Amino acid sequence: SVDLKTGYVTKTILASPVFDHAQQVTGVLQVINKRAEGKEFGFTTVDEETMSKLNKKISDAIAKCMSMEQIKADYDRKLKEEQEKERKLEERLKAEQAQQEALEQQLKAKGRELEEEMRREVELKRDLLEERNLQKVS
Repeated sequence: SVDLKTGYVTKTILASPVFDHAQQVTGVLQVINKRAEGKEFGFTTVDEETMSKLNKKISDAIAKCMSMEQIKADYDRKLKEEQEKERKLEERLKAEQAQQEALEQQLKAKGRELEEEMRREVELKRDLLEERNLQKVS
């Protein structure tokens, strides 16, 4: 049907499946119409052996590409996980800093209250002492 659509004439075909390391078919290598020096020939067992070797190299190349894709996917996943951990730690740090600032403000306010209370106590005691001294003098 391809010949009818393209006008090409297929006379000989050599095709072989390309397997992955799990022996699953990942593709097909196909050559058509063997020629040498302008003459057409049929495919030989040497051609089949050559194709088999080429299929092995193709299979290895595909496996390396898939392995690299998996390594990159794993790296990207781990990077994303680490970025998420870092984001959460930054959020936690900001929350703890805000809490610390609030506690410091409370502590300063309490310190001012105590200072004011002590100042009033000192004034009260001073007033009492002055009153006693005036009573002794009179």
